Amino acid sequence: MSDRADITAAALVIVGIVVALVYSAFVPPGPILFLIVAVPIYSYAAYWAFSIRHALAVRLYRRQAFGIGFIILAIWFTMGAFVLVPSTNLKLYTALTDPSFYFLFIVLFYWIDASVLATRRSDPLLRDTLYWNKIRIPLWVANIFIWVIPLSVVGYAVIAGNVTLMNQLNSGNFGSSMPEQAFGIIYNLPILVLICGIIYLPAIAIRSKWDRTLRRHFLWFVPPSLCLLIIFFGGVVGSPVGRVIFLLVIAIMGYSLYRSAKALVPLNRISELEVAQKLEPPPS
Repeated sequence: MSDRADITAAALVIVGIVVALVYSAFVPPGPILFLIVAVPIYSYAAYWAFSIRHALAVRLYRRQAFGIGFIILAIWFTMGAFVLVPSTNLKLYTALTDPSFYFLFIVLFYWIDASVLATRRSDPLLRDTLYWNKIRIPLWVANIFIWVIPLSVVGYAVIAGNVTLMNQLNSGNFGSSMPEQAFGIIYNLPILVLICGIIYLPAIAIRSKWDRTLRRHFLWFVPPSLCLLIIFFGGVVGSPVGRVIFLLVIAIMGYSLYRSAKALVPLNRISELEVAQKLEPPPS
């Protein structure tokens, strides 16, 4: 049964899509459509995620809520950087899109790390899923290493105004020399590190059967994962149909992230068998 918060979230999504479609019927489509759809539901979802994190007493779930809250902000900021900032402003576009891309990846990896640890602590056998405790530290070191170096290069390119380097960063096409090829590999390593973490998701989803709260949390995170794959690898069609699909994907992703955070609240309905029966007076 949906409560008022769920109804409010659904209303924000529906109203945002309707207003965006009506707006696009009279005004040429532009970045404003993204703001109309994304700002209400993502702000609402982030508010709930951080409020839940503050209210929960169980540390096991607090890290999950914290991770979801930052994933919501990272997705909104990354989508906004690519949609709202014009690519013609090369310096501003490079300064915002590349850091937001890396911020999203490291936040996703933090959530995966928290999810694996939470699943192990909720497992009665305390099983170490695919030896995560042994490889998580090396993966974090690699994450920080491949996060600092490319961002340092991005900062240098923006500050020095190196147009050639900024174009290479935005296109992902680097030169044929050994240093440039090596940097190209480092530049794309976050995707490989994230894939190493994603391999664990099916395992933790299976082992979360011991904890209904975590299982609901993981199930609601599936739609955002698929939506991110559609956006990053499927591309966005420039046709009117493509714009509608993009708005729907953004809205579904925001609502699912809200429900994923809300699932961490232990608000299970009490069955009739769990309600104390009315005491009958003793026979006289």
